[in-house]
Amino acid sequence: MSISWRKQGGALTRGVDLRGNALVISIPGLYFVYAQVTFYNSSCPDNRSFLSHNLHKLSTSYRGRLTLLSSMASTCQDKHHADPWFDTSYHGAAFKLAKGDQIFSVVSPGAVAYVNSEAENTYFGLFALSRSPPP
Repeated sequence: MSISWRKQGGALTRGVDLRGNALVISIPGLYFVYAQVTFYNSSCPDNRSFLSHNLHKLSTSYRGRLTLLSSMASTCQDKHHADPWFDTSYHGAAFKLAKGDQIFSVVSPGAVAYVNSEAENTYFGLFALSRSPPP
């Protein structure tokens, strides 16, 4: 399930747009893609939940969604039931991206309720390492 991302200030690099919940590449090149999601709750739920965080790519060059990076955690690891808990998932890596590629940062449906949406705790972006010259 997608987290609702929003653009803050001049956060996007030239050649990248935020459309829907995807970063869309308009200038091909090598990009460093990063995302952090912080999961939090003031107490442990009755049943332990598994929380996944994934970076996916949709491309015009093939069908389907490709998982680039993935992680999994669970709620309340070794915590007392009434204690607050948190877990952070961070992904970052360099990828060669083509014009029209779309990058998504998503969490599992059960994890959305635990996402701490404060900007310093949960974020998603990329920056160019090198760009392909125009044809």
